[in-house]
Amino acid sequence: MNRHDTREKLVISVYQQLLLNKHLFDCALDNGLDADNDLAVAVLNSLMEKQEEYAEELNVLLNKWTFNRLGFMEQAILLVATAEIKETINDKAVVINEAITIAKKFCDEESYKYINGVLDRL
Repeated sequence: MNRHDTREKLVISVYQQLLLNKHLFDCALDNGLDADNDLAVAVLNSLMEKQEEYAEELNVLLNKWTFNRLGFMEQAILLVATAEIKETINDKAVVINEAITIAKKFCDEESYKYINGVLDRL
């Protein structure tokens, strides 16, 4: 599985966690992510430890908006990207580009612009 597919599966896993209030690792396993995937393990571990911290940090960056008012898919994309940036797993520009690509696929037509702006300020 390539890194893009891994990121998509991570976003879907976080989305399911937010939507269903299910344990994140269970969602990841349901989506085909396992312990052999270094990117997935790093992001999942980071989110398990710091998801609330990341949400609070993103909340500060949202102009005239709150994190909880965003759709679950936008929240998931921002959380996965934030974990990857904060843990310095990949270059920030690569992470933002991937987040934009995933947002264009799964979110409203204009959401990718908002996600780009928030992640750029991170």
